[in-house]
Amino acid sequence: MPQVAVITDGTAYLPRELIEQYNITIAPLSIIWGKKYREGEDIRQGDFQKRLAISKNISTTSKSEFCL
Repeated sequence: MPQVAVITDGTAYLPRELIEQYNITIAPLSIIWGKKYREGEDIRQGDFQKRLAISKNISTTSKSEFCL
């Protein structure tokens, strides 16, 4: 029987216990905000939220520009 791996990105916000119980791999979401960050590695959720509250620029998750 083939093995199955569960992979998600950080936006699933799974509880640590669930991640450990099922050996779930979390792929970091790329965030572009002046430079490229990897969620959970280069920038933490709390830091992101603080920066979002004071920033005049909007972040993206891709290289395409978001136009208002």
